[in-house]
Formats: sequence, structure tokens, C-alpha cells
Amino acid sequence: GLQFVPNLGQALSEARRVLRPGGVLAASVPAAAVKDDVWSLIDSVVDRWLPARPVVVDEGATRAAVRDGNLFAEAARGAGFGAARVESIDEVVVWQTAEQLVSTFMGWWDFAYRIEGLDASRRDAFEDEALDAVRASHPGAITTHGRTLVLVASK
Repeated sequence: GLQFVPNLGQALSEARRVLRPGGVLAASVPAAAVKDDVWSLIDSVVDRWLPARPVVVDEGATRAAVRDGNLFAEAARGAGFGAARVESIDEVVVWQTAEQLVSTFMGWWDFAYRIEGLDASRRDAFEDEALDAVRASHPGAITTHGRTLVLVASK
């Protein structure tokens, strides 16, 4: 959840404070999205149906720091950790069907709270349109790519 904090340095300092001597903090955050064409299809449906995600005034600096391994490790050291490193982990996910992908997508934090704002019939229509868009270009299994950054910082 570090990508959501308004003050990354303060959050990391607090995490360091509550660690026992010699303790280690491990935190994973999603790196900048890899835009597979299937996500662009879903984004086009989202743009037509859902209100824009609200932008938190001070989220830009935190998001920029946690999406860059060097800045993320530097933020941890700046918060008092003696050592910090960040590993980048590439992920490949194979979705067996469009239904599996869209169903999972609808529960992700960035969209779930906006989808919940739709009445049931509009939510169903949104899901149907997303499914139709994905099925049209991806009739079988769908492979997507992601990247996670993992911070390991010791007190």
C-alpha cells in the first residue's frame, strides 16, 4: 500500500520505527503498468462508463518514487534504513478466458470502487461490454505482463 501514502518518507520512517533492532521491511508495489493491448481495450470501456479516478493532491511524488527502483531505495535510506535495495520482478499471467480476466479486473482497487457506484443494470452492461471487447480480439487464452518492485530495507 505504499503507493497510496501521501508522504512516503514519513510512512517509511514509521515502518522503521516499529521494527525491532535488526528488523527487515519488505514491501512490494506495482511498477509502471505494462500496456498489453487487452488492457487498452478494457481502458476504452472504462473511459466510456466510469468516472475518472480522483487524483490525490500529493500522490504524484509518492507514485513516482515507488515506481523507480533507485528512488524507492533512496527514500528508504532517507527514512533511516541502514541498507535498502529494490528488486524488479517481471510477471506473466495467463488468463484462461476473457471472463476470468474481466471478473478479476472488476475487483481491482482502482476500478472496484468506481464500478460499485453504478447501479446493478449499468454494472452488468459495463461488464458485458468489457467482455465483448476482450473476446473480439482474444477468443482464447490471454497473456498479460506486469512488473512489481520489491523493497528490502534493514534497520
